[in-house]
Amino acid sequence: MRARTGTRNIARADNKWAASVLAISPSDGKIKWGYQYTPNDPYDYDEISEHPIINAKVNGEDRKLVVHAARNGFYYALDRTNGSFVAGKQYVDDLTWTTGLDPKTGRPLNYDPNKDIQEYNPGSHGTRAKPVGERLCPAVSGGKNWEPSAYNPELNVLLRPHQAGL
Repeated sequence: MRARTGTRNIARADNKWAASVLAISPSDGKIKWGYQYTPNDPYDYDEISEHPIINAKVNGEDRKLVVHAARNGFYYALDRTNGSFVAGKQYVDDLTWTTGLDPKTGRPLNYDPNKDIQEYNPGSHGTRAKPVGERLCPAVSGGKNWEPSAYNPELNVLLRPHQAGL
């Protein structure tokens, strides 16, 4: 049970570190930073695939990035030194679970930090009261699943497989 101390425990309500990327210190095993793609993920977008590390220019500035084609249908670029959100872009043709990403934080636009259980777009996932949700895109297998991508730094191209026709 969660204790109420006057402030909401967002980490627990969001299932902190689930559907996330973590930077862990090799010297002591402590978490340096983390970024959660789908807080309190009701869709099983568990982010099982790789996170390529690349160097790229962003707005004319050299940046050290970790990038990820998430199962939730968005492509993310994070600053790999501190985990801050740099950019996010939809890469699937159809996306029904959210209306987009906040351009500053990368959190889903319809994320509500005051809810213990997220319902991003009503009807986009099943509940105990309504086991079958409406049409979900991308499907639970995700826009990209376990198949690895590849990055060519000479061409500055990321090749990414994705799920089609699901």
